[in-house]
Amino acid sequence: MDPNYLQLISKQAGVDPELKEPVKTGIHFKDMADEKTPFYHASTSTTDRCLRIFLKYVRPAFAEMTGSFSYVWVGTLAYAYGGPLWAAIAYGVTLTFLVATFAGISGSHINPAITLGVIIAGECELLQGFVYVLAQLVGGIIGAGLAQMSLTAAENNGTTLYDLSNRGVVRLPNGMGDLIGVVIVATMTCLLVLTFIMTAIEQGTPISSVAIGFAVFGVTMAGNGLITNPAQEFGTAVVANLWSDQWIFWVGPLLGALAAGALYRFIFASSDKRLFLKDKYQ
Repeated sequence: MDPNYLQLISKQAGVDPELKEPVKTGIHFKDMADEKTPFYHASTSTTDRCLRIFLKYVRPAFAEMTGSFSYVWVGTLAYAYGGPLWAAIAYGVTLTFLVATFAGISGSHINPAITLGVIIAGECELLQGFVYVLAQLVGGIIGAGLAQMSLTAAENNGTTLYDLSNRGVVRLPNGMGDLIGVVIVATMTCLLVLTFIMTAIEQGTPISSVAIGFAVFGVTMAGNGLITNPAQEFGTAVVANLWSDQWIFWVGPLLGALAAGALYRFIFASSDKRLFLKDKYQ
């Protein structure tokens, strides 16, 4: 770290830079390092403890809730108006700008499956991940509620678009068995989560938001409108009180996230994060 920068932020925080260590904030993008966060473990005042909690939990939670609300609202409306193609485009574009917007605050997971993958990758604490998931679920409910209000006002031959779109709740296509549905959703999620981990965490790619947006667009098209986000399915189900196929869109994404995390930690991770066959010279 630049000594002059350390001196500057230390003076602003009212601490001695020679004695204090920086606190991790849960930001997962490289070059948005924790070491530039101007508060420290050794600070014991009530104000500093509150600041630590705010920066590590409260502020990121609001970012996740806002991102989840936006994603669910836009995606639900897009599917109602234009079907799977519009939904895939909406998911991809929305996730692109959400990742770019909130990456520096929470890592911009937006999706409980991505949060699980990032925890497995070793880049998010378990408690912090739990807070993220709660925020994502609340955001999903808010987004679904706003979508309900928007679609109820629009009618087609006397029937609201909300009812025509199954009230925003995603279901498996007719004739698709539950097991096949779980496998397809898990595969979709694995590809999305692996893209997130490799571009946003492992490589710190500057255009990671674009890669992640294209990933969600591609897997949504491949799944013909099936989704990878449990917070979306949960939010729409709560608002519509429709729970059919709910478990599929939890089990599938969580299995996909586990697979992506395992692939990363055992194969694709750099030597310091790989669980075995570490390169001592790297």
